[in-house]
Parts: sequence; C-alpha cells; structure tokens
Amino acid sequence: MKQKFGLPVTLENDGKCTALGEYWQGNLRDKPNSGAIVLGTAVGGGLILDGKIRAGAHLQSGEVSFMIDPAQTQRIVMGDQCSAVKLINQLAKHFDLMDINDGKTAFKYLEERHDLIANQLLVAYCRRVASMILNIQAITDLTNFVIGGGISQQPSVVATINQEYDYWLEQYPSVRDTVVRPEILAAKLGNSANLLGALYLLLN
Repeated sequence: MKQKFGLPVTLENDGKCTALGEYWQGNLRDKPNSGAIVLGTAVGGGLILDGKIRAGAHLQSGEVSFMIDPAQTQRIVMGDQCSAVKLINQLAKHFDLMDINDGKTAFKYLEERHDLIANQLLVAYCRRVASMILNIQAITDLTNFVIGGGISQQPSVVATINQEYDYWLEQYPSVRDTVVRPEILAAKLGNSANLLGALYLLLN
C-alpha cells in the first residue's frame, strides 16, 4: 500500500481502533484508563492505559473473545457466548422472523411486546457481557467502558449490561466493596469509532 500510493500506512485491530476513536472524540475522551468492548459476530476489545493503547507483547492485548468460562460444560469462548449476531438470531427465531439477521425488527418486537422469553434471552446475554467487563475491571482498574457494535445503539442493551453488572456485585459483596465500578456507556461515535480510531493512530 505504501509503494502503490506513496503514503504512510498503519495496520491495527478494529477493537483497538474503536477504543482509540472513542478516546479521541467519543465517550472515552479525557479518560486515560478506559476500554472498549465491541459486540458483533464475536467480541472485540481495546484498552487505553495511561493514555496509550495497550498492544501487548504479541499485539494481542484486548482479545476478549478468547476469554474462557470454566463453568461452561461445553468448550465455548466468550466470543461465542457474547456474540451479538447469535443473540439477534435467537430473538429473530423466537419472533419467527423471515430474516434471522434482522436485528432492528427483533429489538422492535422485544420492546413492544414485553415478551418474557425474549427478555430472558437479552438478560442472559447482557449478564455474560457484564461478567466479562467485571473480570477485565478486576485486572485493569479502568474508569470507563464503552460498548460498541451495531447492537450498542439499542438503549436496552447498555442499560441491561449495567443492570447485570450490578447483579454480579450483589452476588459478590467482597468484589462490590473492593473493585471500583466503572461507568459503562454506549460508544458515542457508533460504527464510525473504529474508522476515526484508525485515523487517530495514523496521525499520532
């Protein structure tokens, strides 16, 4: 690419770019210790530590998809458990939609119909995401997390993740009394966060 266009080129993971974009112009601005969780086909992640993106020794820091839950009887990593696409497929099948990837209609029905089973699917999903954030928080001690990916634009998703984060704190009082709770918000820049993050990386 450098040779073809005669311009400087950088390459970075989309989860890290989302964190950088939000740190530059979004809900992580002026938050030098913060993180991004991107919910999509799997789960992307990016950590801002002391004002810099954490790359890691092998450029793999923030690969939260590969976290494991030893309580699971099946060998399923967090990328599968917290897949937004999988949740939408489950909701669409429950509502008998023709297109199992029609997330907008699935969430429209979820909010309009007050369906108990659909709500249970959402809560279970958000509880898994919340447990992942809590585990990251116990190690990194961040002030803020943003939730990215198309599903994050549904207000019920981030609200339920916050609700389920507090659920885990109720279950573990020692964690609640020790690990400071971070603020969890939707990514301000939406699906543009990773594009702006890539530009921020290039400019810096």
